[in-house]
Amino acid sequence: MSSANYKEYDYLRKFKFYKISFSINTMDDSRKIIKFNASTGFTVVLEFGNNEEMDKYQNKIKEAGLQCKTIPSFNINFDQADLFMDMRSPECKAQFDIDDWI
Repeated sequence: MSSANYKEYDYLRKFKFYKISFSINTMDDSRKIIKFNASTGFTVVLEFGNNEEMDKYQNKIKEAGLQCKTIPSFNINFDQADLFMDMRSPECKAQFDIDDWI
């Protein structure tokens, strides 16, 4: 590889590194999970794809007089809940009606 080609390769390699670094640093990788005790007595955990949707459900639960908290993580194999719904999934969203639980 000639000196000119090597410099161009080195420049591209650095550019890709910075591009990847920038993408990783700007991603919001925090999980958006709420946990509440439903009016039925069950413990329900819901995970959302964005803060706006999570806040909408959280406000509705609190307006019903139930306690609701945000939790940083949830593992279905090790954490305890009577119901876990991944609200990022269209199927789960269609099946879950918050009004049945508050």
